[in-house]
Amino acid sequence: MATAAYIGLKAARRQQASAARIFQKYDTDKTLQLERDQLALLLRDYNGGKDPDADEVEFILKVADTDGTDAIGQDEVLYALKVWSTYRHAKERIREYFEKYDFTRDGYFGP
Repeated sequence: MATAAYIGLKAARRQQASAARIFQKYDTDKTLQLERDQLALLLRDYNGGKDPDADEVEFILKVADTDGTDAIGQDEVLYALKVWSTYRHAKERIREYFEKYDFTRDGYFGP
């Protein structure tokens, strides 16, 4: 019987391998970083082929770039995809809140 630690280690290795495969495909210039254009291609491919707009790419970059390099590293790529997935699923609800609470229609909440 496998221990919880062993199962956790196997899962972590699968995630690392997945991140490496994703990264290898999109890091076309081999800089070990995904710049905005490369990140946009990744997000497009995980969005049914629909291009993200520049603000969406910037949002994912700002949230997922945890080391402050202004790019996505291999250790951040799975987190970037989780953020993208969460954003895509919550996008309509976010828009509804803005329509409801953006009283001045300037893109900000407030009176």
